[in-house]
Amino acid sequence: MSKNIAAPYVDEPWDKSVVISTANTALDGTGTIVDVTPTTINSGRVDSVQIIAQAATTAGQINFFINTGSAWEIYDSVSVTAVTPTATVLPFKTVWTPPGGVLTLPADHKLGAAPYNAETFSLHPDGGKF
Repeated sequence: MSKNIAAPYVDEPWDKSVVISTANTALDGTGTIVDVTPTTINSGRVDSVQIIAQAATTAGQINFFINTGSAWEIYDSVSVTAVTPTATVLPFKTVWTPPGGVLTLPADHKLGAAPYNAETFSLHPDGGKF
């Protein structure tokens, strides 16, 4: 009996960072959602996403969505704390890890994100395409 086991290594790492800034309070997959990963041809994997604010933040969240090929669906969220960067205070920064440790994206799926508040963040995904 054969087993369907995901490849432990990616063939092509995600090679881009994205910026999100348009507020989206909807959790139903509507509104502005920015692609964090491109649509996968075969499949892909997301190990984590580093999130760094580009300016001051207020209490809020960043919502992660999965596009199933036809629509966005809420997947997970990360809390954002209020931080005002100065010479001695670093901007808000965190690493989001998918529930279960790794997100495997089937063919024709992609990961997207949107901030709850109109604040600017750089997102740097770790993982890649199989």
